[in-house]
Amino acid sequence: MNHATETARRYLDSWNAADATERCRLLAHLWADDGRYADPMMSASGIGAIDGMIAAVQQKFGRWPMRKGSRSRAAPMSRRSPTTAACSR
Repeated sequence: MNHATETARRYLDSWNAADATERCRLLAHLWADDGRYADPMMSASGIGAIDGMIAAVQQKFGRWPMRKGSRSRAAPMSRRSPTTAACSR
């Protein structure tokens, strides 16, 4: 697997992780401590803020799987509720 593919997989895994501890571990391996996420709908600076943003999106919209090439009409991955943000950086 090349570096770009592995980075994309880790990114998607971090958005799909419902367990806060697992999500923090994934984010710590993917983002710099002062990393910044921005899209037209939201932005966050730092791993803790990125974790909080992901947790809020999961809480609001449920657990929709993010997959390479997926669209928003995908079926939910599970009924398990996401845990709240937990990264403390």
